[in-house]
Amino acid sequence: MNENYKKYRERLILTVIIIALMFIIGFTDGGRSSINVAERFIGDLITPVVGVTSKGINAISKGVEEIVNIPNLVKENRRLESENLTLKDENLLLSDIVARSDYLRNEYELLSNSKFNLVKANIIGKSSEANDKYLIDKGSLSGISRLDTVIVGIQSSENVVVEGLVGKIEDVGDNWSKISLIIEENNSISFTNIRTQEGGIINQTNGETVEGYMFDSQSDIIADDRLYTSGLGEIYVPRIYVGRVTNVVNDDENLRKKVTIVPAVDFEKLNNVMVIIGDSYEE
Repeated sequence: MNENYKKYRERLILTVIIIALMFIIGFTDGGRSSINVAERFIGDLITPVVGVTSKGINAISKGVEEIVNIPNLVKENRRLESENLTLKDENLLLSDIVARSDYLRNEYELLSNSKFNLVKANIIGKSSEANDKYLIDKGSLSGISRLDTVIVGIQSSENVVVEGLVGKIEDVGDNWSKISLIIEENNSISFTNIRTQEGGIINQTNGETVEGYMFDSQSDIIADDRLYTSGLGEIYVPRIYVGRVTNVVNDDENLRKKVTIVPAVDFEKLNNVMVIIGDSYEE
């Protein structure tokens, strides 16, 4: 009974509101420029009700619209997430290029201007031996042979890109090769002082540096001299940049002049190399 009464009352109120609105509209359309006190009273009475009703309808409409639009919002969110990941990848790529810009420029210069026949290779890992050796992704099918000289492009003190010595090929497969680095123990390298053309040999390593001695104990060699391979013994191709002298000590007991050398190559940042192939000892 109470439920029916509430429904009846709501319908009655709605009907009264509609009639009142029609009454006001009718008088206004009739050409009158103003409304009387009764009409104003009715208008003041129903305006808040109409306002609340209108806000409720608008809120419901907006809610329905948002619910209907959820799939589009999800799709747009996924698109933005995908774009964000793409931008992050592009940023990482650009950062990598910037970090490697010097190497890439040197590599291009060397591949374009070197007198040697070069095979470019990527370092793909290290061997599991006691003395780690770098593995590269090129082998005999690319023309690489055992004892081939391995280099990278290095900018010299004269701002000229030259071949920097990495090591030599120790073992070869069809599609891989193993590099013996110049900083490994028992890796002898004969060298020439580019300033005086006097020679010597590197015969030991000491962490980030290598050490050796001059053949002539009276040799004119000083700190900051540049050393290049001499080609003696045909182990390494001649005229490859080995490194810079940082210290010279007279070994009076053994009648030698000992030298300490910083390699031209930064082995910690090595990602790619080039292998000199073919008969490289011809002048």
